[in-house]
Amino acid sequence: MATGKTVHYREGRPSRAPRILIAVVLLVAVAGLAWAVTSYRAQARYEAARAARLACVCRYVSGLPLEACEARMGGGSLSLSQDPEQRSVTAGYPLMPHQSATYSDGPGCQLQPWDE
Repeated sequence: MATGKTVHYREGRPSRAPRILIAVVLLVAVAGLAWAVTSYRAQARYEAARAARLACVCRYVSGLPLEACEARMGGGSLSLSQDPEQRSVTAGYPLMPHQSATYSDGPGCQLQPWDE
Protein backbone atom coordinates (compact mmCIF):
# COMPACT_ATOMS: atom_id res chain seq x y z
CA MET A 1 0.00 0.00 0.00
CA ALA A 2 1.38 3.26 -1.04
CA THR A 3 0.72 6.21 1.19
CA GLY A 4 1.98 8.74 -1.32
CA LYS A 5 4.59 10.00 1.09
CA THR A 6 8.28 9.83 0.12
CA VAL A 7 10.80 9.30 2.86
CA HIS A 8 14.20 10.88 2.43
CA TYR A 9 17.23 9.00 3.68
CA ARG A 10 18.72 11.96 5.61
CA GLU A 11 15.46 13.30 6.94
CA GLY A 12 15.86 14.53 10.49
CA ARG A 13 19.68 14.39 10.44
CA PRO A 14 21.74 17.59 10.30
CA SER A 15 23.87 18.22 7.26
CA ARG A 16 27.59 17.45 7.46
CA ALA A 17 28.55 20.46 5.34
CA PRO A 18 28.90 22.91 8.27
CA ARG A 19 31.07 20.42 10.18
CA ILE A 20 33.30 19.85 7.17
CA LEU A 21 33.58 23.59 6.54
CA ILE A 22 34.55 24.22 10.18
CA ALA A 23 37.16 21.44 10.03
CA VAL A 24 38.68 22.88 6.85
CA VAL A 25 38.77 26.40 8.30
CA LEU A 26 40.43 25.13 11.49
CA LEU A 27 42.98 23.16 9.49
CA VAL A 28 43.87 26.21 7.40
CA ALA A 29 44.11 28.36 10.53
CA VAL A 30 46.44 25.89 12.28
CA ALA A 31 48.63 25.63 9.16
CA GLY A 32 48.79 29.42 8.90
CA LEU A 33 49.69 29.76 12.55
CA ALA A 34 52.44 27.15 12.25
CA TRP A 35 53.87 28.95 9.22
CA ALA A 36 53.74 32.33 10.99
CA VAL A 37 55.47 31.00 14.12
CA THR A 38 58.20 29.36 12.03
CA SER A 39 58.70 32.55 10.04
CA TYR A 40 58.76 34.71 13.18
CA ARG A 41 61.22 32.35 14.86
CA ALA A 42 63.58 32.50 11.86
CA GLN A 43 63.37 36.29 11.77
CA ALA A 44 64.06 36.49 15.52
CA ARG A 45 67.10 34.23 15.12
CA TYR A 46 68.43 36.41 12.29
CA GLU A 47 67.89 39.60 14.32
CA ALA A 48 69.52 38.06 17.40
CA ALA A 49 72.57 37.06 15.34
CA ARG A 50 72.84 40.54 13.86
CA ALA A 51 72.46 42.15 17.30
CA ALA A 52 75.04 39.81 18.87
CA ARG A 53 77.64 40.67 16.26
CA LEU A 54 76.96 44.42 16.43
CA ALA A 55 77.01 44.38 20.24
CA CYS A 56 80.26 42.40 20.21
CA VAL A 57 81.88 45.01 17.96
CA CYS A 58 80.47 47.82 20.10
CA ARG A 59 81.70 46.21 23.32
CA TYR A 60 85.09 44.73 22.43
CA VAL A 61 86.23 46.77 19.42
CA SER A 62 84.84 50.18 20.39
CA GLY A 63 85.34 49.52 24.11
CA LEU A 64 81.93 50.84 25.21
CA PRO A 65 80.09 49.36 28.18
CA LEU A 66 77.37 46.85 27.30
CA GLU A 67 74.64 49.20 28.58
CA ALA A 68 75.74 51.88 26.10
CA CYS A 69 75.72 49.30 23.30
CA GLU A 70 72.23 48.20 24.25
CA ALA A 71 71.04 51.82 24.26
CA ARG A 72 72.55 52.37 20.80
CA MET A 73 70.67 49.36 19.45
CA GLY A 74 67.30 50.62 20.62
CA GLY A 75 66.77 48.16 23.46
CA GLY A 76 63.13 47.10 23.25
CA SER A 77 62.59 43.43 24.04
CA LEU A 78 66.12 42.55 22.88
CA SER A 79 68.29 41.32 25.74
CA LEU A 80 72.08 41.47 25.72
CA SER A 81 74.48 39.72 28.07
CA GLN A 82 78.23 39.33 28.09
CA ASP A 83 80.83 36.85 29.22
CA PRO A 84 83.99 38.90 29.91
CA GLU A 85 86.20 35.82 30.27
CA GLN A 86 85.21 34.47 26.84
CA ARG A 87 84.90 37.99 25.41
CA SER A 88 81.49 37.14 23.98
CA VAL A 89 78.10 38.82 23.77
CA THR A 90 74.78 36.96 23.64
CA ALA A 91 71.63 38.55 22.20
CA GLY A 92 68.10 37.27 22.03
CA TYR A 93 64.39 37.88 22.36
CA PRO A 94 62.13 36.37 25.04
CA LEU A 95 61.06 32.78 24.24
CA MET A 96 63.19 32.79 21.08
CA PRO A 97 66.65 31.42 20.27
CA HIS A 98 69.65 33.42 21.47
CA GLN A 99 72.82 33.96 19.48
CA SER A 100 76.39 34.61 20.64
CA ALA A 101 79.33 36.36 19.03
CA THR A 102 82.87 35.99 20.35
CA TYR A 103 85.74 38.43 19.89
CA SER A 104 89.23 37.22 19.11
CA ASP A 105 92.30 39.07 17.90
CA GLY A 106 92.62 38.92 14.15
CA PRO A 107 89.20 37.88 12.83
CA GLY A 108 87.32 40.11 15.30
CA CYS A 109 83.74 39.23 16.29
CA GLN A 110 82.45 35.96 14.92
CA LEU A 111 79.07 34.34 15.43
CA GLN A 112 78.86 31.00 17.16
CA PRO A 113 77.23 28.19 15.16
CA TRP A 114 73.43 28.08 15.41
CA ASP A 115 71.81 25.40 17.48
CA GLU A 116 69.10 23.78 15.39
